[in-house]
Amino acid sequence: MIITENKGQLILVGQRFHTKSIPEETELIGKALVIQTRGSDSLFLQADTLRLGKDTLQETIIVAQSQVRAFSKDAQAIGDSAHYNRTTGTLGLFKRPILWTKNIELKGDTILVNIKDSLIEQAFINSNATAILSVDTGDFYNQLAGKHIDARFIKGELKIAKVLGQAWTIFYPVEERRKDSLIIRERAGLNRLFASELHLYLDSGEVSRVTFFDKPEGIFFPMQQIDEKEKFIKGFSWNPMLRPKKPNLPFLVKNSK
Repeated sequence: MIITENKGQLILVGQRFHTKSIPEETELIGKALVIQTRGSDSLFLQADTLRLGKDTLQETIIVAQSQVRAFSKDAQAIGDSAHYNRTTGTLGLFKRPILWTKNIELKGDTILVNIKDSLIEQAFINSNATAILSVDTGDFYNQLAGKHIDARFIKGELKIAKVLGQAWTIFYPVEERRKDSLIIRERAGLNRLFASELHLYLDSGEVSRVTFFDKPEGIFFPMQQIDEKEKFIKGFSWNPMLRPKKPNLPFLVKNSK
C-alpha cells in the first residue's frame, strides 16, 4: 500500500495500514516506510512498524519500532526504535543506535540528532558515547569516548566535539614539513588524553585543537613506538557493514519484477 500526503512531500508505504481520527494517528505495519521529501534530499525512515500522529503542539511525530533504518544522502542510522519530529527536524534514536555521516561513526545508548535542510547540525550521544573517525582510508582511527558527547556540525562536517564525563580521546596528529618546494603532511604519532571533560576542534576529520578540564593525563607515542595497547578506546568497534548503503524501496522492487 502506498499513500501520498502533503502534495507529495510525505509518502507512506506498508503491508498493512490503519488510521483513526481521535486521536489522529496512522499506523503502518510490515516493511513500513516513510519518505519525506524536502529540498534536494529525502529522508527515508523504515521499520517493522511506523506510527504517525500529532503531539500537544500539533506537530507531526513519527514513531518507528523494531529494526529501524534511516537514510539520507549525507547521513544514515540504525537502531531498535526512533522518534522523529517533522516540524523541528529532531530525530531520536534508541536502543544501541549507530549514526554515520561521512567518515564518522557515532554510538551510544541513545542519540538525539538535529537536522536542518537534510544536514546534521548537532548530535547528542547519551551514555556510553563514542565517536570514531576513519582517517587515511581506514589505516587509523581518531577516537572519542565518554559518558556523553555533544557533536556540532557545519554543512554536515563535524567541527566541535565536547566529551563530557570520563572523557577519553585517541588521535593521530598531522605535522607538515617542507621538502624542496613541496609541503609533506605526515602522521606525527599517537596522542592519548584522559580528563573529566575534553573539547576537540576538528578540520576535515583531523583534530586541530584540544582543550581539557581538571588535571588531564596524557601520553604521546611517535609512529614507530606506538604501544598496541593504546591504539583503541575501550569497546572499540567499527561497523561499515551495518551502514545502510541505500534505502529499501519494497514497492519499487515489486514493480520491477
